[in-house]
Amino acid sequence: MKILALDVSIAQPGFAVLEVVEGEVKVIELSYIKTNAKESHGFRLEQIASEMRRILEDIEVNYIVRERGFSRHAQVTQALYKVMGVTELVAHEDSFKGVVDISVTTVKKQVTGNGKAGKEEVAECVFEQVDIPSENFYEKKRNGRMVLVDDLTDACAVGIAFLRQEGYIE
Repeated sequence: MKILALDVSIAQPGFAVLEVVEGEVKVIELSYIKTNAKESHGFRLEQIASEMRRILEDIEVNYIVRERGFSRHAQVTQALYKVMGVTELVAHEDSFKGVVDISVTTVKKQVTGNGKAGKEEVAECVFEQVDIPSENFYEKKRNGRMVLVDDLTDACAVGIAFLRQEGYIE
């Protein structure tokens, strides 16, 4: 069982390919892309589609799952819906009948036990539930400081939530 889990956003979407092996979650691939806010939405959406296509060409997955996007701000919500459309299009191109959506609250509840958990708590729980070191979720900044890429932990959390909800893991 392999899944492609997505943390959707126009600015910095996260991608995680997870596999269940003997009840354990194995991380096959983690990636994210930073899009340039100065570029058009069309250009940024193509970058997102290209990364998703690259992953699906390299790795055969059984499901594509994503966090259901929303925002308090209308412009952000509109951009999220564009990204959702692109993920649907790429899934369709790869013969998927659709993408499974999971609400933010469900993701947090399935991963941490608390539907109102913060990003730090989600990240800590993800670190405990996957087979790779937590260092893989950090990027090095120019000043040498390591910073958590929460788009990666969020993508993994979406995948873990789906796998738990569907009974593939406990």
